[in-house]
Amino acid sequence: MTLPTVLDVGSIRSVGTISIPAVKLNPKDVPHVLKIIKLEEPAVAREKIHQHLLAESPTGSISFRNAVYALSFHTLRVLRLVEGKGDKLRLSVDGQILLNAYVNKGIDSFKKEMAKIVARVDRENANVLESIKRTGNEVFDAPEVERQLINMGIDSPSRGSKLTKWLRLLQYVRFIDRIDGDYKYNEYQVMAIDRGLERISTKAFFKILKNSYDILRRSRRGNPYIPIPEIEDSVCRKLLDQGFTTFDFRNYLRQLYNKKIDGYQIYLSKPGAREANGLRINDSYYYYIAIFGE
Repeated sequence: MTLPTVLDVGSIRSVGTISIPAVKLNPKDVPHVLKIIKLEEPAVAREKIHQHLLAESPTGSISFRNAVYALSFHTLRVLRLVEGKGDKLRLSVDGQILLNAYVNKGIDSFKKEMAKIVARVDRENANVLESIKRTGNEVFDAPEVERQLINMGIDSPSRGSKLTKWLRLLQYVRFIDRIDGDYKYNEYQVMAIDRGLERISTKAFFKILKNSYDILRRSRRGNPYIPIPEIEDSVCRKLLDQGFTTFDFRNYLRQLYNKKIDGYQIYLSKPGAREANGLRINDSYYYYIAIFGE
């Protein structure tokens, strides 16, 4: 799957309607729905999708038609993850790539491949990533994005609802993060998806990790424990030219967990309260990192 390395703003279509696609299915449910479609006969798949979303529903109630057609199938068509209709509905090539990543490599690999698809669909239809970039702010809110969309001549009925759900999708693949009611733009993540990753060794990764850790620790007046999202941001920015995403960062960090390297060992600590964007390893959830020498 090839993406343009740079979004050409001048190439935004002036003919026809450019609007934010209606993505109603919660992104976290996408891998489960793809797996059901792949493994089950059509009639059974539809029923299992309904049961899955019924179990996930915060109200405990969702109709069969809404779960299967309005949420699941519509969203997968917007993202081009399925093709065909009725009993001939099947995963597209992209849908199969996503499912393979999820089954064989796990959720981080799935999200990384999903990010490529989301970036492509955004550029072809929504242009929300470009509007975020045009705000000129690393931290922004939804009204700022909407103003930029209007300035770009992109109109969409019911944009508020569509924009909120599209921002949820961008958050799922870590193009943006939610911070105190606003959003944070991870530009390095968007650029890295385009470039692809040139693999680096774990020792090279650790050297950059340690450098970022030392800088952040000095700024925290000696507190040895740094929030994982902060050091992740620092490392990914330093490796931007190599296409290093947050998903790659977390994979490398898992590889170094409980291992000694160059006389140092990484220690991970759990949060005292609920914190977003921590690191899950098996059944444990960590939010802070410290690096100590022998």
